[in-house]
Amino acid sequence: MANLNSGRQLKSRLGARTMRLSAQASRRRRYLPFFLGILAVGIFLAFAGRNPRPPARPALDPPDANVSEQAASVARQPLDPPDANALEQEAEVLEDVVSSGTYAAEELDSSRADLPSAAFQPEGKREGLAAKTDVSTDLLGQIVAEWSQEQWTERAITLEDATEINQMFQQLSEDGIAAVPRIRDVLRGMEDVYFDGLIGGESVDHGSLRLGLFDVLGRIGGSEAVEVLFEQLQTTLDPVEIAVLARDLEAEAPGVYRDELFNAARDALKWQEQAPREERIDVGPLFELFQTYGDDDVVPDLEEAMATMAGWKQYGLLALAGLPQGIGIPSLVAHAVDPSRRGKPRSELPFQVLAQASAQHPEAGDALFDLAQSGQIPDDAWGLIADAVQGKELRFFYQYFDGIPSEESAPDVSGDEAPLVRSYYVEHSNVRYEQRLASANWSDDQIHQQLMLVDDLLAVTSNPSAVKALKDARASLLGDHD
Repeated sequence: MANLNSGRQLKSRLGARTMRLSAQASRRRRYLPFFLGILAVGIFLAFAGRNPRPPARPALDPPDANVSEQAASVARQPLDPPDANALEQEAEVLEDVVSSGTYAAEELDSSRADLPSAAFQPEGKREGLAAKTDVSTDLLGQIVAEWSQEQWTERAITLEDATEINQMFQQLSEDGIAAVPRIRDVLRGMEDVYFDGLIGGESVDHGSLRLGLFDVLGRIGGSEAVEVLFEQLQTTLDPVEIAVLARDLEAEAPGVYRDELFNAARDALKWQEQAPREERIDVGPLFELFQTYGDDDVVPDLEEAMATMAGWKQYGLLALAGLPQGIGIPSLVAHAVDPSRRGKPRSELPFQVLAQASAQHPEAGDALFDLAQSGQIPDDAWGLIADAVQGKELRFFYQYFDGIPSEESAPDVSGDEAPLVRSYYVEHSNVRYEQRLASANWSDDQIHQQLMLVDDLLAVTSNPSAVKALKDARASLLGDHD
């Protein structure tokens, strides 16, 4: 289990590093000349030249008030048509992408629903804790002060520095609600410190100061911490931050902030849609959020995202396949039989994702059988279908919500992560995902279900390549459980 947790933490750090370095490089030159000459200019110039996170959404009322947001309406700027060959070019190695420049997007529309945050009092609220924050808040204040003086821009983090920072996060967690006001003030008042962007930063437990403080708030729990987490959700467009905040808020108050989670994800996707292609960062965590907490209401969001940004189709299809109760299956079938996609690069992907969904949703297997029987499966899709049926699953790379149960199944508690088969990175659209051998952790019932599907498909196809691929899949399934 320790190795599994270590692997998941490494992925989370890589995700933070990839997106934060992109954001860091792309927004170093933001200045607001309109404020020159007013008192706030001194404060602004202290922070604007450092490594800011993606621009904040307009601030909202505190979570204990009726929440509504009025933002300026903006028309989408047309994007250059993507190059199909570049869009689908995949490499089997993963690498960080750092973009430069500034975003050219405007404010986004977003409506806010009234939320019952003031009445929410989660269990486990920590009351009456002794204030032990002197050491931890002193170091936090030192980090903030040094950042304000730009001492963190090019510095290296020593092992001693990393140990102290990690201990600071741990001590803040132990301080409980006594530390929440200080954390709130820091999150409100400064830009981020990207540890992973500094030499030696990999020794720090969190990719950035903000992510570390989010984790601390999640560990503290209680209504005060939840209010700060919710406040931060309302002001960020960073995909990683939205995913982490969503996970923490759902852990403390399941379903209470669900609409706001989706609104934050929608706003971040719109921001990325309008950003120049070379400056876009990975939005995978947003699609994973839709998959984890979504229902039939998010299907239009996924469809719109795939229609607007062709490079996000892999993410959209994976999210549809993972929605609860198989509600994304009809959309997968529609993508599979879409005549406009025939003959284009990766047109077989919907068939592959539909096949892998059959392990959790029998209706996906039924749909695949109907397509095979009617001769609607192209020859080049059969090999990928066979891989998926035998348990080679495409997955989101970062897995921010890994281990959270769906409505159909409990999380894998074996402690063994499914073996990695292959990693994919599409540079053109900054998309990364991976393929893992999920059948290594399948039950006998799941194996039997997939064997039945293979036999059904063999009964309705005479395509030589299909027959060979399916027989190989059958042998593999039997071999896994011999």
